[in-house]
Amino acid sequence: MKNRALILIIAGVIVVLAVIAVIVIESRGSSTPVTPAKITGAADVEKLLQGIPQQNTALGQQNAPVTMVEFADLKCPICQKFSTTVLPEIITNYVRTGKLRIILQYQTFVGRQSAPGDSQHGAEFGLAAGMQNKLWDFTELFYHNQQNEDKRYVTDDFLRKLGSQIPGLSVPQAFAETGSSSVSQEISSAQNAFKLTGFDGVPSFQIGKTNGPLTNIPAETIDYGSLQKAIDNLL
Repeated sequence: MKNRALILIIAGVIVVLAVIAVIVIESRGSSTPVTPAKITGAADVEKLLQGIPQQNTALGQQNAPVTMVEFADLKCPICQKFSTTVLPEIITNYVRTGKLRIILQYQTFVGRQSAPGDSQHGAEFGLAAGMQNKLWDFTELFYHNQQNEDKRYVTDDFLRKLGSQIPGLSVPQAFAETGSSSVSQEISSAQNAFKLTGFDGVPSFQIGKTNGPLTNIPAETIDYGSLQKAIDNLL
């Protein structure tokens, strides 16, 4: 009887420990990639960007009088909110009209502890898509399908599904370029540029006249009205 009671106590302890372990794992994010959801927003992204020139990480006319640099992380939820609420107006009113050129600088630190490799993997594919002048299509579509920053979901399957919704993008070619030295150098350069700005979070922005010095835009003023004012002051 004593042995049976001891066995029951041990079994109970094991169950409790198992439950605790599950709770801890869920609170930290799963190391197993989440199954990609159905891709949405492709038509909206195509409509937003159609006809606007792209060159690698830049969106807009090369001779646009004003240039804005955006530092962003694909897994950053605040970047996603900016991209889907404020940016479309900026693109429509300033980029499409030839007044503004935007350069995107990927960062890769969001979710580094809870979902290691995700942000980096997405950035590599995005820069590879940029070699086909499709970085902005990929970025905007990614934000439309962004998931929990603490979960791993940026798998090859997820990227393939995104890429297949982008007209004109060769997905095999993009995958072939993800590990290239050019992509690695782009990521390193973007991270170094971010450090030099003194920013400590994303999204962050710099703005200035094209080919001139850039100044930081205060983080607390990143809304359409404030960006509109900053652009108009330089036009």
